[in-house]
Amino acid sequence: RGIGVYLGMDVIDVPNITGYLDTNYEGKADFAIKALERNDLVYVHLEATDEASHEGSIEKKIKAIEDLDKRLLGRIIKGISKDMEYTLAVLTDHATPIKLRTHTHDLVPFAIYNPKNEGDKVKRFTENETKKGFYGKRDALEFMNLLLYNKSK
Repeated sequence: RGIGVYLGMDVIDVPNITGYLDTNYEGKADFAIKALERNDLVYVHLEATDEASHEGSIEKKIKAIEDLDKRLLGRIIKGISKDMEYTLAVLTDHATPIKLRTHTHDLVPFAIYNPKNEGDKVKRFTENETKKGFYGKRDALEFMNLLLYNKSK
């Protein structure tokens, strides 16, 4: 929220967001879909995965990732108009390994999806698997250039 305000982004107040596993995933998805009707870029922040890592709970981390996949990303993809051009990026804001329970300076895994582009062979969203993908390891500036300016592979 703070970074969005600082950058001059419109901050959307989604009811019942908690920053934890019980957050309103569906509300975040629905508000994101609505925001895409009037914005070129929509940023949705989810804290549940990070909090699970700080607790050192693999079970909670798995649950948070499953909810992110089904209740947030799946809902957004299903809710976007079929004729809308879009690119979807999924990434963390920093690495928080469960074993360490704190933030590290490691590069974070990311996925970029555009329905018009052919995907790569990566089937799992993990640190090691995403390094093998089309985009490999990238720093933040390279990632933003890929996201904003690379329309196809």
